[in-house]
Amino acid sequence: MGRPGIRINENLDHQRHAEKRQRRKATAEPDDEQHREEALGMRATVTVSKRHEERGAFPYWYAYHPERDEYLGATEHGFVVFGCMDKELGIAILRDILRFQLPSLNTTVRRDSGKMHWHIHPVERDGQLALLLPKSESILDLTPYLLKMDIGVAESSKEPAE
Repeated sequence: MGRPGIRINENLDHQRHAEKRQRRKATAEPDDEQHREEALGMRATVTVSKRHEERGAFPYWYAYHPERDEYLGATEHGFVVFGCMDKELGIAILRDILRFQLPSLNTTVRRDSGKMHWHIHPVERDGQLALLLPKSESILDLTPYLLKMDIGVAESSKEPAE
């Protein structure tokens, strides 16, 4: 969906990424992004969820895939970032911290592909966000991992400066 005034053609974006990967494979040279990752020793994945009022106690839902875990594990500092569309905050957890919690999360294996993913359910408890850990019947306080996002919304009625 996206914010007002911003349109995203996801198919075109996926096509460009596929073309870029093909060119990189053909030349066998790492791109600037790969050089930056190696220099910084850092990677991140970002997933955003809208608020699902019908879900009651856990209004946000994310899937965490083994492929993402593997990608983040290939660097010294891998961050899993979760965004909440109705809040000006995000959650940034080090992959190693989340990995320790994975055995306590529910999973789903898709019938059509056989692929598995973990269910990430941040819950609101006493005005704070926590990660629901259903298999251990506990929660992980997410307060230390919150990112404040000061997002200004562009006014669509303004004309661009020349």
